[in-house]
Amino acid sequence: MTPQFFNSAFVPANRRFVQAGARGEKLRLPVRWGLFEHPAAGWVMIDTGYTPAATQSAGRSLGLRAYSAALRPQLLPDGQPDAVLARLGLAAADIAMVIVTHFHADHVSGLRDFPTARFLAVAAAARAVQMRGYLANMRQGVFGELLPPNFEARMMDTAGLATAERAGVRGGDIFGDGSVLAIPLAGHADGHFGLLFADLARPFLYGVDAAWVRAAILQDAAPGYPARLISHDHAAGLDSAQRLRAFAAAGGDLGLCHDPAPMPYDGAAR
Repeated sequence: MTPQFFNSAFVPANRRFVQAGARGEKLRLPVRWGLFEHPAAGWVMIDTGYTPAATQSAGRSLGLRAYSAALRPQLLPDGQPDAVLARLGLAAADIAMVIVTHFHADHVSGLRDFPTARFLAVAAAARAVQMRGYLANMRQGVFGELLPPNFEARMMDTAGLATAERAGVRGGDIFGDGSVLAIPLAGHADGHFGLLFADLARPFLYGVDAAWVRAAILQDAAPGYPARLISHDHAAGLDSAQRLRAFAAAGGDLGLCHDPAPMPYDGAAR
């Protein structure tokens, strides 16, 4: 069981913003989402990437319009979930589960396109989205309008997963067979977690948004201000980065959502 990752969009950024001590290099950060087929659970997506719901929908709130205008994502039609699924002979109805690693707009904007899928998420973070006011959510890059109205009814809580340890990492056993673990990675966002694919020849940990580029983790070069202002918990983020650094040092393979460098599991549409 091997994951594939596809790029839904590019977002412009300066390397100085995402890696301490780096030169002022212009970057195009990909916005990945993932897909794999579990032998028992079926087809599973990892987030949804950026979709037109976040960047083009006529019904968007003013806050979401401003958010998109500030970040300026460039959607990639060939990397959109519907296009990728069609190339693979799949449809939205074939997706049994979407793993929601956190609730930022670039990870959840396509959830409404999968009306029959279950969602795996941190329930406490999902409840916080509902309880916080609009402005408080917007300051965290979260827009409740992107979530399906029945999200919580279709959600499974990571807190209910049995704990397992693989490749020196502890997390929630998503399918009960040790193949994929949900790894808490606090710091970037409320309820943020990564995924360990333990049965690959080289264990692969998808760290999602624990950093924008792997060099920031591997070189202990977490960015300072202004990047830390948008971190949910900066100190917790440093701890998560340290654990990922230790995983990589022990021989594990580390991937991130926004790293411009290719990952071994990137699909054709990047």
